Amino acid sequence: MVKLLIIGPPSISTHKLYSRVSREADINLIGIVDNESEIKDIISDDQPDLILVHYAEERLYLAETIKNSFPEMKLMFVLSSSRKDAIFYGLKIGVVSFILNNVTPHCLVRSISNVCEDQHVVSGELVRTLLVNIRTEDFFEKQLFNHKLGKHFSLSRRDNEIAFLVYKNKKNIEIAEYLKLKEKTVRDYVSKIYRKFGVRKRTELIQILTEIMQIEEKMLEK
Repeated sequence: MVKLLIIGPPSISTHKLYSRVSREADINLIGIVDNESEIKDIISDDQPDLILVHYAEERLYLAETIKNSFPEMKLMFVLSSSRKDAIFYGLKIGVVSFILNNVTPHCLVRSISNVCEDQHVVSGELVRTLLVNIRTEDFFEKQLFNHKLGKHFSLSRRDNEIAFLVYKNKKNIEIAEYLKLKEKTVRDYVSKIYRKFGVRKRTELIQILTEIMQIEEKMLEK
């Protein structure tokens, strides 16, 4: 059973979008709250599997605060429009799902289930917004990087993100700004990656990552 916490005013319990949530046998709605301290108490006490942020573009700071306090918590953004700033902000803090408030209640329930099965869910209109605005070459290079790295090392999603940015010659402070993390947190991640790769210097790590990216190309040349 999925334990779900919704962030938003209690009045949204009557919102058409959420009409099926409380009736689903596989979903335990543990609360609808909009107060930061109360949200943190519920997360600590009840440990929800997923937090749904209603009209997230109005609650970006609150979402980031939650992510900073509970970095492993899964967040789903429900947006009132396909605003690219809200989408990219969500991506930076690690939101796993984005849907518009005009989806059907059935679609919402299905999306909740998919997210809790470690799938990423994005509404079609929001996908189009992303495709229009992202730098396609960086997107595909990152996918290739994750694929090749995964053949040689077992890293967490956050480790992969930071390793990719190190590979792109980003400094710790730049990585911290990009991922909305503290610089000390980035340093800790980088140190952990050093240990996994058996290196002590950034240049050594970058060299290994570069060689991994070139392995298949060299094989093709032969």
